[in-house]
Amino acid sequence: MSNSRLPMLLLLATSVVAIWLVSGPSSRGIDGPMVEPGILRLPVNAAKRVPADPLTPKIDLAGPAMDGAAWRVWVIAGDDREASTRTLMLGLAERLTERGCIAILAPKPKPDEASREALPLGADVRVSIASTTATSAVQGQPFATAWRLTVSPFHLAPSHPAARLLPDDANGPAPSAWTLGFSCPGPGSSWPTWGAAVGRTGADTILARLGRTTAIEDTTAHIRRQAWLPPVTATGPGAPPVEPEHGRIPAPPQSDIAEGLMAFQTPLVRGWTGHLSPVPVTSMERGTKTAREELDRRLTKDHLWTKQEADGRILYAKDGPLPQFLTVDAAGEIVSWQERPSPASLMKAWRESPDPLAKENLARHRKTPGIPADLRGP
Repeated sequence: MSNSRLPMLLLLATSVVAIWLVSGPSSRGIDGPMVEPGILRLPVNAAKRVPADPLTPKIDLAGPAMDGAAWRVWVIAGDDREASTRTLMLGLAERLTERGCIAILAPKPKPDEASREALPLGADVRVSIASTTATSAVQGQPFATAWRLTVSPFHLAPSHPAARLLPDDANGPAPSAWTLGFSCPGPGSSWPTWGAAVGRTGADTILARLGRTTAIEDTTAHIRRQAWLPPVTATGPGAPPVEPEHGRIPAPPQSDIAEGLMAFQTPLVRGWTGHLSPVPVTSMERGTKTAREELDRRLTKDHLWTKQEADGRILYAKDGPLPQFLTVDAAGEIVSWQERPSPASLMKAWRESPDPLAKENLARHRKTPGIPADLRGP
């Protein structure tokens, strides 16, 4: 008889524990938000978004002001996997998406995860975020943390061979380092709503400094303006979709060699910027090599790339229907790029085309050094 009561007693005990867990403070979200790589998509149903607690934090942002009002595509990268880093990453991506921009999330992979290939979408800026200390929030206690941010607009050295094909004023300023200090009451009964408030209020401070405070509607047009499109575009009902010429941006250097990758695409030149990884590359067959040595080995092993030194850089070149180039300088900065074939012919086509986009592109290349002066805009 006693044995028959045992299952009932176990069921009763389980029910009591379940009721206590449901009614008590929830630990869901205690480790920060889940941040997946790729373009952030907000829920279509606004009710499914995590609401934010009312929060009035003390925020101190130290760093030079920059004008980011023209940036449309942003890479939001994590330099560590701290919960506070992911909180600010997600908040910044949400605020940018609300404003009509595209936010590409690039969280740091877990130790047991394979590195992911960067998204080949031309971006205007990369914002890298790291927590200066491993600070864990405690329910009901004051919270304080600080983030280190590196704001890196797309930039090529004026002496770089790819820079001669950039549109006028396409080169942004050099990277800026910021520190964002943040303090507020700790989480209450809900970690997700508190984390949403921390991430979004921190993001609002960053975007106010960068001049990205209003909503925009021209992001798609901005991306199309940068693409390798034909000079004449079919328009109107039933017209075929416009496809980029010469395929897509080629793959970047592999992630065990290059860090901080950001794709770029302008009408005459496209590719990647980044820098060599400080972590040595190790394999059972080849031992341990620096990232620079391993990059050289991979590019030259099958004699598909030629190699020469020019202007303080190592220049690698690969022939093909669309040649590809890669440079690495003494500081470890990498640029991998393709040049659009026959740029002079394209400029002529732009001059003759009735397409407004062609006229706009012509106007954007009036000072482009890689184009003969007589073919530039009037």
